[in-house]
Amino acid sequence: MSTVSNFLAQNIQGYNVTTMAEWVSQQSVNAPIYGSLPIALILDQWGWESQWGGADISTYFNPGNQIGGCGYGNVCGLEPNGQDSRFCSIEDGVKAYAALIIYGYPHVMAAYANGGFNAAATALGQGYYAGYTGGAVNFCTSGSYGLTSPSTARIWASGEYGSPPGSNLINSLNSNSCLQALNYAYVSQTNPLPAFGDL
Repeated sequence: MSTVSNFLAQNIQGYNVTTMAEWVSQQSVNAPIYGSLPIALILDQWGWESQWGGADISTYFNPGNQIGGCGYGNVCGLEPNGQDSRFCSIEDGVKAYAALIIYGYPHVMAAYANGGFNAAATALGQGYYAGYTGGAVNFCTSGSYGLTSPSTARIWASGEYGSPPGSNLINSLNSNSCLQALNYAYVSQTNPLPAFGDL
């Protein structure tokens, strides 16, 4: 099995990584915001952020390498880098990630709805999407971001997931059939992780 397929099959505290990404995708579908997140993009971002299953997700329960819980996940300290949060459980980390990506980066959902995976990956990498019309956001930050241009961008990762922004995510999708098979939003009304409830 490849590194990516091993990651998709990984279990953390009894929860499968792919099933957790399905849960995040379903939360995006049910959110009162235009668009949704494909399972593949969530897994792709988590893979890059955790080196495909490393300590960030498996030990510190922080799939997106985020700094705080945004009111949705219990934080039990910091990772050894002294910056990123160490969540108390994988459920805490996944819920915090879901809240941040959905309510703090809604331009990514709009980009997926309007242009598919490549547009969403680019929007996540560069921190904005010119076609976003949802208004400025200030979720889990002291600032406000318009999300429509470089001057109003909200950057998740300083490396922007490649050059051009988002290209690492796009290349991962294109070279891994296991990710390609998950390039859709989870629209089922059945919660894939009932133990997680809803945001």
